[in-house]
Amino acid sequence: MNDYIKNIVEVCNNRASGKLHLKMFFGEVACIDKIEKILPKEIGTNETDISIGLCSRFVDKMREHKFFGELNFNFINGKITGIEVSKIYKLSDVEIFLS
Repeated sequence: MNDYIKNIVEVCNNRASGKLHLKMFFGEVACIDKIEKILPKEIGTNETDISIGLCSRFVDKMREHKFFGELNFNFINGKITGIEVSKIYKLSDVEIFLS
């Protein structure tokens, strides 16, 4: 099991709230930061939760495409409520985009 999946499972099992931040360079996870927030346990989500398996497939697909940027997995009481994607454009990306 990859480190990022272990971190996602840990956050879910601990019913934590906050973000799990992955920095990816050319498809490889280079850094994992966990930002926890204290929320009342009775706060729920109105959104459909994203499964750990789906998150794993999402990261695997980003790795396959040599993603260069950041992924933030949002948690509320151990439930994954969303994924924020921030792409970093390298010189080659800008040149391809403008051509």
